[in-house]
Amino acid sequence: LERLKAAGMSWTKDYYELTRQLYDALLVSEYSSGAYDAARVAIDEVVQNAKTPDEKLIAHTYCVMCLTSETSDFGKATEEGLEILSKYGFDIPLSPTKTVMAKEEMKYKLALRNRSISYLTTLPIQDDSLLALCQQLNYCALYSGKLDVMKLMNLKIIQYVLKKGSISSNLAPIFGGFALYHVKQNDVKKASEFASATQSLIERTRDYRKDCTEAMICEALAMCLLQPFRSLTERFLQFALNLRKPSDSPSKLVGEAFNEEQVLSELEGSAQFQTLRDSSSLRVQLAFVFWNEADMIDLLKILETYPLQDQFVARLHNRLAFTGLAAFAMCHRKDCASYKALGEKCMGHFKFLSKNGSVNARPVYLFLKSMKSPSRDAFSKAIKACAEGKFVNLEAMVNERYAAFLREENDEAASNDCLTEAYFLYQDWGAHAKALQLSKDHPFLKKLRRKTTRSFAHTVGSNNNTATASVMSAGSDDPASKKKMTFSFNSTLKQRKRISVKSEKKN
Repeated sequence: LERLKAAGMSWTKDYYELTRQLYDALLVSEYSSGAYDAARVAIDEVVQNAKTPDEKLIAHTYCVMCLTSETSDFGKATEEGLEILSKYGFDIPLSPTKTVMAKEEMKYKLALRNRSISYLTTLPIQDDSLLALCQQLNYCALYSGKLDVMKLMNLKIIQYVLKKGSISSNLAPIFGGFALYHVKQNDVKKASEFASATQSLIERTRDYRKDCTEAMICEALAMCLLQPFRSLTERFLQFALNLRKPSDSPSKLVGEAFNEEQVLSELEGSAQFQTLRDSSSLRVQLAFVFWNEADMIDLLKILETYPLQDQFVARLHNRLAFTGLAAFAMCHRKDCASYKALGEKCMGHFKFLSKNGSVNARPVYLFLKSMKSPSRDAFSKAIKACAEGKFVNLEAMVNERYAAFLREENDEAASNDCLTEAYFLYQDWGAHAKALQLSKDHPFLKKLRRKTTRSFAHTVGSNNNTATASVMSAGSDDPASKKKMTFSFNSTLKQRKRISVKSEKKN
């Protein structure tokens, strides 16, 4: 730019486009480094010399951003921004009257033509600098408390997008802000609708995002608003009830706390799509625990349609863990062979985390590995890792799967040992319905009694070097005649061994 100026060629016909692009890059660079005065010099240069309003859009946007970043005067930024917007056909008064608002709402409804907001998320993606300016003004109006201005602006933005027939990455944070507006107005339905649309837009425009931080904030906002808090907690409560109480369909989320089908029928668009993902993640875990192959296959058909990414790590890990386990469990069937690839993708996620030192990922990875390629060594390593990590639930499941493997190997004694382990571990986890299922399928378990139970909380929080539980075969009333088996839990090695104890001598 300095050389162009020195040669008298800046903004000349031959160098006009080059000069404009260089100034746009300069003002962005100066703003990003916090040199707001230098950024304003470049902004003024573009505003004074650029020929068309569209060529001035980036400068106008950063003019508003400089004002808010340096002074946090969102009211003044809103006032100046509305004046700039008027040059682009957005006539928005600083204090809209009820008549103006009513007219704009009518235009908005006519433009939408009874379609939901989710329709906008299906439009083609195209960069739009005007929406970048609107994005900044949207937040200025929100933070300055000019909510009527914000609402009017968003109604016009939606009409503009519908008329243009395309969207940009800037529409996600705009809708995220508008969802927050509806929260302030106590309009839960509208808040959920725009939050759901925000999620969909971020998923679609993920590769186009320039402001990652702001987009992630909007995504978190959308997730918080997407579902009512009660629906979120009731789903997990029903999951726990299914594990604790016997039922005819333990892998279905239908009961006193939650009805999946009813909740899904009340949602639409992305809200329904995301809720189905979360409920299916819990259901596939139940189907794996209670070993319902038909439900596992049905749920894998649902879960394979979702991307293997999520900003919420705990939710992602739970979904990938049991999607992978179910996939490996079913891929031996001829009609489900394709699920092996899905299982390997899920396992790859935990393999990467395990190699990078994640102690929580290693037990899951080894469990997945043992399901993919079953062997005594693979199952033994998985059991040890789960015990060391104090994953009582996973340790119960891998013991049960190991027992099934040993039965196929015709090693009935070892299989029964693993089933006994699984039986009491399920009780420690609180999965009493599952423990009851095991005792019905394997009657010998009904004859076992354990003197000391080990709760999940005790397992996780215990600092004792050892905790013992005695298991006795029922039958005689004379304790001396009963066969005892003691389970030793070493919290240092976290390796559980079954030890036969000789009959007590009578005093």
